Amino acid sequence: MRIHRLELTNVRGIEHLVMDELPETGVVVIHGENEAGKSTIVEALDVVLTEKHSGRSKRIRALQPVGKDVAPEVIAELSVGEYRFRIAKRWLSKKSCELSISSPQPAPFTGRPADAGLGRRLSEPWARAL
Repeated sequence: MRIHRLELTNVRGIEHLVMDELPETGVVVIHGENEAGKSTIVEALDVVLTEKHSGRSKRIRALQPVGKDVAPEVIAELSVGEYRFRIAKRWLSKKSCELSISSPQPAPFTGRPADAGLGRRLSEPWARAL
């Protein structure tokens, strides 16, 4: 899996974070003080890839900042195998999901078809080996 861009809005203690221009090769190291949000970044990436936008699981509710009535949002631009895509999800309030595949064949999806389309592409045998 190659991460091209990751954007978090209202995810735990992170109001807004954009990680882009990530290197093509090598390892990306996230460092910082304790409680700075390093684990939150990794968990947000996992949740956007595995949890449906319509869900209310404990993992999703844990993304919401404490004491704030805002919806967590995560946008990720990734390459997995032959697919390059952008997945954007918003949970809890005004739920939404958009999947935009740019290659190998462009295709847009929204809502449940976007969740399903992402799941299909990530469950292919070559993707499970990642």
